[in-house]
Amino acid sequence: MNWRALRTRLARLRGEGRPLFKGRRIWPWAVALVVVITAYPVLVTAALWSGLVEKLLRSEDLKVEIDNPAWSIWPGRVHLDGVRIYMNGETQFILAADELRATFQLLPLIQRRVFVSSLYATNVRYHMRLQVDDANLDSPRVAAFPPLEGLPGVDTKSEEKADQTEAREPDWTVQVENIDVSVSDLWFLEYRYIGDGRLRGGFRIGPDVLIVHSSVQDLGPGNLHFGAKQLIAKNFRGQVQAEISKVDPEEHADAGFFEFVKTSIKLDADVQTLRHLQAYLDGFKVAGGAGPFQVRVAMADGALSRDSTIGFSTRDVSVIGNGFGIKSDWQLDFEVGVDEPNRAPGSKVPGQRQAGKAAIQSAKPAQGPPRPWLRSRADVSYVSLSRQDSPPFTIQVHDHEQIASLDSAKLGDETKLHSARLNFPRILTTDFDDLDTLVGKDAKMQTDAGSAVASLTLNLDDKGGLHGPLSARLDRARFSVSSIRLGADGRMKSYVSLHPASKSILLSDIAIDLSNVSFRLGDERVDNWWMKLSGERLRATGMPPERLSADLSIVAKDAEPVLEGLAEKDKIPDIVPKLTSLGDLNIQAKVRKRGEVLDVMVDTLESEIVDFSGRVFMNGDKRWIALLVGGKTVSLGIYKHGDESDYEVLASSGWLNDKLRKFPRPEERVHGEKP
Repeated sequence: MNWRALRTRLARLRGEGRPLFKGRRIWPWAVALVVVITAYPVLVTAALWSGLVEKLLRSEDLKVEIDNPAWSIWPGRVHLDGVRIYMNGETQFILAADELRATFQLLPLIQRRVFVSSLYATNVRYHMRLQVDDANLDSPRVAAFPPLEGLPGVDTKSEEKADQTEAREPDWTVQVENIDVSVSDLWFLEYRYIGDGRLRGGFRIGPDVLIVHSSVQDLGPGNLHFGAKQLIAKNFRGQVQAEISKVDPEEHADAGFFEFVKTSIKLDADVQTLRHLQAYLDGFKVAGGAGPFQVRVAMADGALSRDSTIGFSTRDVSVIGNGFGIKSDWQLDFEVGVDEPNRAPGSKVPGQRQAGKAAIQSAKPAQGPPRPWLRSRADVSYVSLSRQDSPPFTIQVHDHEQIASLDSAKLGDETKLHSARLNFPRILTTDFDDLDTLVGKDAKMQTDAGSAVASLTLNLDDKGGLHGPLSARLDRARFSVSSIRLGADGRMKSYVSLHPASKSILLSDIAIDLSNVSFRLGDERVDNWWMKLSGERLRATGMPPERLSADLSIVAKDAEPVLEGLAEKDKIPDIVPKLTSLGDLNIQAKVRKRGEVLDVMVDTLESEIVDFSGRVFMNGDKRWIALLVGGKTVSLGIYKHGDESDYEVLASSGWLNDKLRKFPRPEERVHGEKP
């Protein structure tokens, strides 16, 4: 259309005194317009006051309540003293506000679309929950959802019950622009914020679409709750800015949703307790956890910005389960950077540390792409184990730290764990006198005294395994097994490989030294005994181990404790310990375990005057023992299976082989030399 020519034509008509609209008069239209404009406020205000609008809007899923005075002077513009909107469906909510002013379009309502071009309101309260499957109805998390009294239709949290009692109506599309509202109560699922707040921006949400236009939410100061009244944090404050480009929530319900989000979050809070976490830990109770909390996170195109940080610290938090408990201080830090986070120089002592970016910094200049890092650490954690009402056995873990990183700051389904380190430099216990309480009152073991200290560091490999050195020390341990009283000091070193996926553990380069060993059995007494055990590897599968395999080498002072114990239990004749001192003992053995089956094959046992070989096999209550003790002056064969016992003086390797044929077939044969 040529607008310049049109304007010229209109000017010419006015100059000639001719009517602009030939054959028609404009005044009837003007009168009609005046009537409509005059009647509209009266009619619409009457409809608002009388409740007619509420009745027209009401459906199986929607109910609107409007407080008077309420009026509208111009079509699409309403002024309400108060309004409450009740929405039922898979997503259920109650939205209430005071002094609401809105401009909206009427025709889209026919298509189940609410389009509001501007919205101003005060004292907004928004309570929202989702319907869940019946298996989760009784969970603590669902119990903390808002009650939503007054919903239209069937008021239920159950998806199954809602499907059976009412037909699903098509969802509404809601689009609101130019929002400027003050909030006082926001309850999303199990989390409820009560306090000051202001929301600005706009959004569109409906079937297959979600858009957020530059939404800004200012919060605080206020309180954050779990459910109606369980306080989580005081002085909750900050700002959340977000933009979400057009996305179908159903198609991007996974981590790919982050690609459509641009956000900046700044939040601070004084956490009062972490008790709410027990709702997500079945069978555990959480107590304590007060401390400062801080969030500084920015994201664009699904990637976290380099300056993103999260920090939290507490002096005291505990987790208690059935026969299990942990009490600890705790510091949790998250940041996005190139290098591993470290404690900043001059940071305060535990309990005084500040959460957030000030608590951690990169140790080296930035090189390469940034990665998200998470660090958890504590000065001391107490881990207690107990059975029923027995005293707990407690382990102390000092200065432990766990650090993990993702391979990319871009969050999505392809994001993977890049590195992890679990560092436990000092694990100790002085609680040996209570160790026997873990195995029950009917156990044959009793512990009296002793202490132990260990250290363990594990690093993640590219196949998901954890590897690192283990060392341990046992001091002045005193305990009893059946009627045998033992005491010892011990040292252990090994290299550990854990594979969580297969539930297997591998110990390599094993070195165990026992010293100052004392042995008491009736009138028999052995002091200052020692033993050294070594092995290239020990593999165990299952938690607890169902399968075990180890090739071991043992060097000991002598075999006196073993022989005296067997003689006292009538496993061998009393004469054996008297005739064989077995000094400078050297044993090569294979140990195999599968379920209840334990198979010990002694390839060679060498001493000053005699050699050993044989096998011990146990399967539940069934036991086989066949040993050949030989030397220059004497040889003795020992065999026992159930009630059958056989002792052969001057026994030969042929005697031993005959006895071994009665054993179940081993996975590996004994390869010892002739004694």
